[in-house]
Amino acid sequence: MKILNVLLVVICLILGMICGVSAELIDRGGGLIYDTELDVTWMRIANYAGVPPDGAMTRQQAVNYVENLEYYDSVRNVIWNDWRMPDAHNPDGSLPVNGIPGSTEGELGHLFLQLSCNRYDSSGMFTNCDPLIGVNAGSQYWTNTSADGINFYVFGPLFREYDITNVGYHPVIVVRDGDVIFINRPPAFNPLPNQTSPEGQLLEFTVSAEDPDENDTLTYSAENLPSGAVFNPATGTFSWTPCYDQAGNYEVTFIVMDSGNPLELDVVTVMITIGNVNRPPAIEPVQPQTVNEGQTLTFAVTAPDPDGDVVDLCASDLPDGAVFNPSTRQFIWTPSYLDGGNYVIVFTALDNGEPPLSSQIETVITVGNTPNPTQLTDDLINTILGLSLPNGIENSYMANLKKVNKFIEQGKINPAVNQVFAFMCKVEEDVAEDLIDVELGDNLLFLATEIVLDLNRDPNERTCD
Repeated sequence: MKILNVLLVVICLILGMICGVSAELIDRGGGLIYDTELDVTWMRIANYAGVPPDGAMTRQQAVNYVENLEYYDSVRNVIWNDWRMPDAHNPDGSLPVNGIPGSTEGELGHLFLQLSCNRYDSSGMFTNCDPLIGVNAGSQYWTNTSADGINFYVFGPLFREYDITNVGYHPVIVVRDGDVIFINRPPAFNPLPNQTSPEGQLLEFTVSAEDPDENDTLTYSAENLPSGAVFNPATGTFSWTPCYDQAGNYEVTFIVMDSGNPLELDVVTVMITIGNVNRPPAIEPVQPQTVNEGQTLTFAVTAPDPDGDVVDLCASDLPDGAVFNPSTRQFIWTPSYLDGGNYVIVFTALDNGEPPLSSQIETVITVGNTPNPTQLTDDLINTILGLSLPNGIENSYMANLKKVNKFIEQGKINPAVNQVFAFMCKVEEDVAEDLIDVELGDNLLFLATEIVLDLNRDPNERTCD
């Protein structure tokens, strides 16, 4: 008997050394004890609510009890409803055996020894072997690793499973994973790559974060937003259509903060690169132009570039004699008397952007058919021939006018003009002598003046002897 007692003492010494230092049991208050080694919280009280007075349960009663248990934690003002039966098996899945230490690795045995049965007295008997959770050291306990008909038996430090009928009465204790002391953990942004977008195009992306504490509410914000950018904190969406003068790199900072205590946050900086977009020059429209033959048409063409690029301007399909100066951007043309009709001129503007871009406009020029000096002279001769003037007057007029076109065809403009001036002097003389009336004289002088003007001479240069 003494030998047995000594053996028990040795066993207890070993057990005390193993169990006394392997874990820390912390009383969290409110009837809850946290085991730091197993990372579980045990309920110390209230394990028999709603069961027979002797504190025993059938297995089904135990299962129902744990599934529906809601325990109010008065210290933290929280209702815990995630309880389960403790595990009796060892971590490797093996069953507990009579004796120790192997059986202490299961949750149930670990708790029992840690809380109470790690001391002995001089007689070799264990003392203080009632677990501090309010259950009896000599009782039988249901566990979540025991099926119907299988009971886990505890007496002192000895553990074993054996078959029984499902009519016996046995207590159940409960456990939950983790600690009841909440340590707020920070949220973390999900990976977000740097962003690239061209000018003038909508850039939109959403930032998101995860919080390991599922009850936390996340709040998003952004700093260093570029001009025109918008961040929606409710959805975490960043939206921006950069203007055509906003090419460059932008660092935007996003912040996510949780609702825990104390508040925790995460910060991420995203590089946004906006590429330059070249836009074509914009040639301002040129209204349709109208000019008569022999007259000079002048107008300017402008082509501003929205990006401030250097713009080269040219013209194509120019009619004969027309000139476009790319430096001054002036169009100049004096159509000849054979140029009557419509002309379409194409103006092209090309910038020096990357890549170079161009734009075009078309301008319609209408040239009116204006009689030339030869036609005007023929018209004047035909007018006189149709007046039935006296032969002497008619012949004197024809003597000068019929020489005009010959001189023009020979390129002798001054002699041609002098013949017209001589005709005009005869008309004025005939009016003065009442050989023709004043109105007819004025009409003939007007037609003659048109010839002189078309020959680029000043009618006032005329002198009559």
